[in-house]
Amino acid sequence: MGESSESAGADEDGAAEDGSATGKVFLEGQFLDHDILKLSAKISDIQTPVLGAAFHLKYDSGILSFLRYDPGEFLERGGDPFYLVTAVKDVLGQETGELVYGETLRRNDEFPVGEGGFADFYFQQLDPSINVYEFSFENGVVSTLDVVRQDIDLVEFEDLVLDRESLQDGVVNADFLATNVAGAASGAGFGGGGWIFSAIFALAILFSSAIFIFLKLRERFREKKKFAKFYL
Repeated sequence: MGESSESAGADEDGAAEDGSATGKVFLEGQFLDHDILKLSAKISDIQTPVLGAAFHLKYDSGILSFLRYDPGEFLERGGDPFYLVTAVKDVLGQETGELVYGETLRRNDEFPVGEGGFADFYFQQLDPSINVYEFSFENGVVSTLDVVRQDIDLVEFEDLVLDRESLQDGVVNADFLATNVAGAASGAGFGGGGWIFSAIFALAILFSSAIFIFLKLRERFREKKKFAKFYL
């Protein structure tokens, strides 16, 4: 799979002239050993440079429990993105069956196009006898940066029905998960994907600003020390 591709039927903003989808976010699943299910969120055929993405992933919390996530390579090609991955929980601390995902690059990073992976999500199968699992997207957005952050129109989010019996790869070893099975914080009460993306983008800007201020203060402190030594 290549890192970029060209679309003959797209305008300058990446929108197809015939109104069809300009990119697709989709899921791929794999059953690992130790009753672990791996779910990969990926993007393909995107021609507009991507600043970040956000979505809610719905699953059945009665048969699956979220364990952790691993970053994908797509936005990592552009820099060091910020992540927000949260399994929403109720007041009793029980998963509600909604996973909140957000990822953004910084304003000065490189924004990738083409195809690649956003993240891999790992779930514990609570009833290994179940063979079919359903996952669906809500509040999905993929964003770019044109002076300000903008959502890319006509990106298709494709749900998944994962059937163990239809997979050809079989069960894969998952011993590496034993060392880290707590990759996300709990939370409740989140709005749409755009709100999530805006929040992590704001955190990225705040983090960059804090570094800038720290460097300026350190430079000013050094100048004061030099000035003091000159008069001693």
